[in-house]
Amino acid sequence: MLNVMRRFAQSWLLKGVLALLALTFISFYAVIDRNQQNASGQVASVNGTKITEREFEESYERLLQFYRQVYQDRLTDEVLKQLNLKEAALESLIVRAVELQAAREAGLSVADPELLSSIQARPEFQIGGQFDSRVYFDVLRNNRLTPQEFERSQHDALLLAKWQTLIEQSALVTEPEARSAFRDLHEKADLAYLSFPAKDYEGKVQVNREKVERYYRAFPEEFRQPEQVRVEYLFWDPRSFERAITVTPLQVEDYYESHEKEFRIPEAVQARHILLRVPEGADAKKEEEARVRARMVGEQLKKGSDFAALARKYSEDPSSSRGGDLGKLRRGESVPEFEKAAFSLKSGQISEPVRTQFGFHVIQVLSKEPEKTRRLEDVREEIVRTLRLEKSRQRAESEAAKVKQSFASADKKRSFQDLSKDVSAEYKVTAWFFRGKAIAGIPSWQAVATAALNLKGGEVSAPVPAPEGIYLLRVLERKESRIPPFEEVQRDVEKALVRKEAREQTAQEAREVSAKILAGADVQTAAKGRNAHLEKLEAMSRGEFLRKFPALRGNLGDVRRVFGAKLGSPVQVEGADGTQLFVVLSRQTPDEKDYQKGRAEIYARLTEQRRQTIPQVYLSRLLEKAKILRTPGAV
Repeated sequence: MLNVMRRFAQSWLLKGVLALLALTFISFYAVIDRNQQNASGQVASVNGTKITEREFEESYERLLQFYRQVYQDRLTDEVLKQLNLKEAALESLIVRAVELQAAREAGLSVADPELLSSIQARPEFQIGGQFDSRVYFDVLRNNRLTPQEFERSQHDALLLAKWQTLIEQSALVTEPEARSAFRDLHEKADLAYLSFPAKDYEGKVQVNREKVERYYRAFPEEFRQPEQVRVEYLFWDPRSFERAITVTPLQVEDYYESHEKEFRIPEAVQARHILLRVPEGADAKKEEEARVRARMVGEQLKKGSDFAALARKYSEDPSSSRGGDLGKLRRGESVPEFEKAAFSLKSGQISEPVRTQFGFHVIQVLSKEPEKTRRLEDVREEIVRTLRLEKSRQRAESEAAKVKQSFASADKKRSFQDLSKDVSAEYKVTAWFFRGKAIAGIPSWQAVATAALNLKGGEVSAPVPAPEGIYLLRVLERKESRIPPFEEVQRDVEKALVRKEAREQTAQEAREVSAKILAGADVQTAAKGRNAHLEKLEAMSRGEFLRKFPALRGNLGDVRRVFGAKLGSPVQVEGADGTQLFVVLSRQTPDEKDYQKGRAEIYARLTEQRRQTIPQVYLSRLLEKAKILRTPGAV
């Protein structure tokens, strides 16, 4: 491969190297100069393939650079600790190794011409749109990369892309699957619903101390208290600095010029369309049939037929009910083929059939709006507010950082409360809290809780940035995670036992009602005299069912049991709040005509769902089977 590159090097002239190319390249392939010993060290192996110390350090450095760009000066040691980048870097290398091995085992490969073509297509190696071999070697040299290293990396990237494509192509949907999904989506059922709330049964539960103690001994972890802390903190609200901030006209103009893209309003078209769908994986005959139908529609439109009427009649898109109206579309809001066609049309013009992943579109542009930039006069106040807020936040961050630094030296023993008198910060003390519990008065409590629980006794946190301002924390008291003695939690144990036995009573009551229904009694008669609530649910789809019973979203198997049950056969669902009984009284199933009309859409939806989930499923299986060995202490 390198020899091929050298032959090309003899036939092109050097036209100059743009400095930006090297900078762009660095952002993708940051490599640190390391000695040979580091390169040979091993941090892990995957099915016998080594992951070297050098590979790990390069992966870590790329992640670190990425987060430096994201967090900038807010990337503190504490944030780095939370991100755990070293573990993330190693995991990414393990995943890469597993996928590369799978790609090779699947028979995938990258030919030299493919590799050469991909390298030549990279803008950082081009001058005037043409590949230049001298630029190629210069950029690699500037980034401390050998051609062999880069070409191997590019080869692996192409191989992984092929593997990804292969997996996505396996996202096939069969006809029975499509029919089943369509039925599940559109089927409606009339249901009788009986609820047995556990709280209605708690008054009937009798417990004594012996039973309560026995329950405590059987399930001690149920009463474990998590680690808790109580902290004092200083809070800087950037708004408190705004009055002292001055924004000059020159600063506004500089911001406007350097952020011009923010004030651009993209080109837009007002469009409508008629879509003739082509099913995923359709043969040439079906594709041609759709194309012919689209041409026929286009010809009718050009002869003066009403667009909205034809859209309602022929279009297989949700917009058909609106006469095909798509409203205003801006660049980047539609698939590339559609966008290219729509933005090339003149106002009032009707397109030839346009093929996209969905089928054939006949498009009409009603009006066009050119790209424009908002005038400085129109956005001046907006920029002033932005700059004032930015400067205010910078002052708050600077003051918090100075206070943090002061605790590293002379002010170590000074109280937060005393210190708050000298700075523009508010002093407060929290109640006891633990991970996952909201902290009163702190909107960004998750970030504050994470920082606080990672502190040692008496340690002052790094400034914790949040949308509402900056926090500086110090732990006042800490309680380690523990299982309290029985006497301390006796009331809690008693309540838990009562709830448990009440739930068991609801389940037994529901079973007895189910037996009567199966014996021939109607639902109302079977539930008579029971502590249950009866409700009739009419023409309910699965989606509507989940909206009414959101707790079942975590167990879709119960939803399938309910809708798949025989007519009149009760389905019992037990939960934390009691028991529910569902009986399907009747169902309305979509017919063949409905299915054929929605067939293309359901195929497209299922295929896209599988494309999203299949790669992760494959990866999980590969990782389960892989023999992964990590070198102790290497990371």
